[in-house]
Amino acid sequence: METKTNNNPFVALLPQIKSEFTKILTLKSWWIFALVSFILSASFSALIAFALSVMDSPPKSTGIGIHADSINNLSVGIDAGFQVWSGVVIAVGLVQTVMMVFAILSVSSEYKYGTIKSTILFASSKMKVLVAKASAVSVYVIAVTALNILLSFVISYLIVSKNSLNKTLGEIISFGIGWSGFGSILAVVFSSLFALGLAFAIRTSSAVITITIVITNVIGGIIALVVTRIEAIAYLRLIWLDNAFNQAISIESGGANDIITSSSKTIENLNNPQALLVMFAWAMLSLIIGAIVFKKRDV
Repeated sequence: METKTNNNPFVALLPQIKSEFTKILTLKSWWIFALVSFILSASFSALIAFALSVMDSPPKSTGIGIHADSINNLSVGIDAGFQVWSGVVIAVGLVQTVMMVFAILSVSSEYKYGTIKSTILFASSKMKVLVAKASAVSVYVIAVTALNILLSFVISYLIVSKNSLNKTLGEIISFGIGWSGFGSILAVVFSSLFALGLAFAIRTSSAVITITIVITNVIGGIIALVVTRIEAIAYLRLIWLDNAFNQAISIESGGANDIITSSSKTIENLNNPQALLVMFAWAMLSLIIGAIVFKKRDV
């Protein structure tokens, strides 16, 4: 009697993907990562929303391409939507950093504790390990980022809604739920996969984190000088968090206007499919390099 074998590559990957999910669900460290991201995004979105809500007057220009006309006309509802989503996208910038570190440690910790050998033996293929881990990390990052967006939105809305608004909650949601929400999730996933690919190639967490910082800051700055049309998000950095933090804690009109400049540029890039495609290309390039090095390496 012949035994039927399933040649579907996805079905063959399911046991390994399930194994990677089990690691995430059973290890406390991955839950701590999620908790840290919630605390950071909640605190930061509240800080940004408060900084914007105490402005003496709405901004006359934000630089957001698709929303510029409405905001330039000082529509209170649109301005409220912008204030809320500014807190969200800046908070997600913090989540991006946490998720990139999570992706790096999901690989480097296996090398540190020697579990990578058993992981490879269970999968029977190094490529299965990489694809399964990338799949599990992507789902984890999507879930955590989406929850952070929801948490940040609720906190930002509660703070901004203390002012007199002429728009409904639904209209404020519709202001940014598309690319500001969906685009933020994609941006964090792509940057996390970028970090994951580097981790497979380099293994040591400190080295990967250092190289990631260099690429996202130094090399990114060089690219920004050459590729001016795509700008910051094109080299994997959602927002300049150090500047945004300093602007937020100042709680002054000038500081708030600087926040608007930073967040409006991020929202504009999130509305730019070309910029997100560049982030996707970074992620794929890193994963390909990681796959080549990982496959040729003894372990």
